[in-house]
Amino acid sequence: MHANGTKSNDKSSITARVLAGAVGSAFAFQTILILVEQIRGGFNAIGIVLASALALVTLICWWGAVNGISVKTRSRLHYGLKGGLIMGSLAFAGGFVGPMILMPESNQGPLVGIFFTGPVGFVIGYLSGIVYGWNRISANDGQVAID
Repeated sequence: MHANGTKSNDKSSITARVLAGAVGSAFAFQTILILVEQIRGGFNAIGIVLASALALVTLICWWGAVNGISVKTRSRLHYGLKGGLIMGSLAFAGGFVGPMILMPESNQGPLVGIFFTGPVGFVIGYLSGIVYGWNRISANDGQVAID
């Protein structure tokens, strides 16, 4: 990998790209299964949220597989991942702990964080991180800013 953002074709980057494509394909298969079940059995919020989170992970993996050796692409993926992990963690914690505080008699409160607010927070955070990274890299005339 060259410092100026040009592509290199060493074995480790090719292996990483093939692995990213395979993982993305596995997530795509799971997403399709969830969507088919949603169509057959009727739509529900949890299925849609999980399918959208899995679809985002699929797109991340495929984006890395197709153009992952570019320094700018890896930097944008990095910003997105940071945003997704931060926002997803905060949303998960709020959805996990919040219902236990507000309704302690409910035994299903933590499921809100696991199945709803965590995945939604990850998707929103990832997309926000991608936009932030795209603008930051574009503002630097294509130069990757190291954080």
